[in-house]
Amino acid sequence: AQALDWIVEKNKTLPALSKIRVVSISAAPSAVSLFPKNQDLWKAAYERAVAAGIMVLDCSNEYGFIGACYYNPVNLEDVASCKPGWPSNPYWNSPPINPSKILAPCSYRTSAEHANWSLFGYQYDGLGGLSWGIPYVTGVLAMGWQIRPELTGEQMKALLFSTAYVTAEGAKIINPPAFIQALQTYQVSGSVTYNGQPLANVVMSGLPGNPKTNASGQYTSGVTKGWNGTVKPTLAGYVFTPVNKAYANVAADQLNQNYTAKSADGVTILNNGQTLSGLSASSRQWLYYKIKVPAGAKNLVVKTSGGSGDADLYLKIGAKPTTSSYQYRSAKSTNVETCTVTSVSTESFCYIGIYAYRAFSGLTLMVSYQ
Repeated sequence: AQALDWIVEKNKTLPALSKIRVVSISAAPSAVSLFPKNQDLWKAAYERAVAAGIMVLDCSNEYGFIGACYYNPVNLEDVASCKPGWPSNPYWNSPPINPSKILAPCSYRTSAEHANWSLFGYQYDGLGGLSWGIPYVTGVLAMGWQIRPELTGEQMKALLFSTAYVTAEGAKIINPPAFIQALQTYQVSGSVTYNGQPLANVVMSGLPGNPKTNASGQYTSGVTKGWNGTVKPTLAGYVFTPVNKAYANVAADQLNQNYTAKSADGVTILNNGQTLSGLSASSRQWLYYKIKVPAGAKNLVVKTSGGSGDADLYLKIGAKPTTSSYQYRSAKSTNVETCTVTSVSTESFCYIGIYAYRAFSGLTLMVSYQ
């Protein structure tokens, strides 16, 4: 406890990028003890260290998140060769798989030893305990903080788990190369909206993999440290503000990289199932809308109803309809009009024209397809 308190005090004098972020204890002071007073002292010191931003790892099996695994000494670099638990030994029982723990190597190491005061040398051991694995994890985390000093302990721990190698049994084994690679990857993310609503399927050209926005209008992509590039959103029928975003020597997450979309030709774009109410126009005027219909869609139905006056309905694929150029028309003596497109072979915009044969007001427009 005194040593941990000393580290906390020492940290106060160190520059921000030189502070101690993680400490390993090759013992189990947080475990159940025969000496409650000592355990209380350790708990208080531990809480002070955590409050000061220091992660403290010890060998407690009850409270720690580190478990044991052992690796093939012939293939040390292959995390897939690691096995949960301990090597076959009559004195050790391998613990059951616990997904809340990440496993670290606790086997096969060479250490400086001395048999007596006059004989020194090196000893190769095949079986150790968590006191071997805890420093291993601490070293990996320390390297991580050298790369991303802005991350918290919880963020580092989460990344350690998310990059772990998962065995067939579901055990999670620490994977330093994947962990370091993830730390050297920064997120570029944001959203795209049209008229305040999420816009899906926008291609974010220029980002690795050219990701698309999802149904919530969100996108995200990982870029390596130092990445340079220009990102440009693209979707047929739309223009975007800003037109693009340029990045140089990326060294931090680029969040809230948002864009707004407008119709490329100024015609309001509708969504499947959308209803507009309260529409009006003077005699001989047009109201134009359009809807993007995917390939293979069936039964595109456009309806007008309600209000007063006389509105006629026109549809045309790919361009604005007129009274002399259209593909579908409904022109009754009231505002109740319906046009149906039974199928669409290729993705395209269907333009909707509402023509005021006589002035109308209070009109409702509904569009949908299957």
